[in-house]
Amino acid sequence: MRVLDIYLNMNLDEFPIAPNPDQQNADKLLGNINDGVKQNMGVLTDTGPEGRPFLDGEHNLFGYDGVVVTEGRISSLVNLGGDENVPTVSLGTEVVIEGNSSGYVSSGHKPGDRVKVINFIEPFHSDGGSLTSSDKIIQVEGAGVVGWIKPSEFSKSALKEERDKELKKLFDKPPEGQER
Repeated sequence: MRVLDIYLNMNLDEFPIAPNPDQQNADKLLGNINDGVKQNMGVLTDTGPEGRPFLDGEHNLFGYDGVVVTEGRISSLVNLGGDENVPTVSLGTEVVIEGNSSGYVSSGHKPGDRVKVINFIEPFHSDGGSLTSSDKIIQVEGAGVVGWIKPSEFSKSALKEERDKELKKLFDKPPEGQER
């Protein structure tokens, strides 16, 4: 099946477009089309929880160098080396936006915004045609904005702290007389 055939047969009702015709909407539409085409072409095969390297096997973006794929869709970004300072980021994860060293955030969010991860695309993927991606591989929504960010634009330490607190709750004994 050719890419054009897949594109023409896609149900455009599946692509939520907000009322404002800005770059965020174009990025969201392109991301959804990329995901649909890659799934229909069979590029994304499911992995186990251990994940697999990015498609080209060469990139490491701020500690992230692999993905977990579930039902043909990227469900998590992972550090295949097991670095505990680079927490796994999955669909639905809430992250705190930091921005780059000068506070710039590519998605239009502001440093300090809490956003939810809604989509992923692999870095620097190209099908040799018009479907390409950059290092903006995490799609987030929050504070009324949907956009793509780089793995360097959110706080890994804040995410790790939250995960550590949750694990601590699971394994610590509750105070005397209290139940979980």
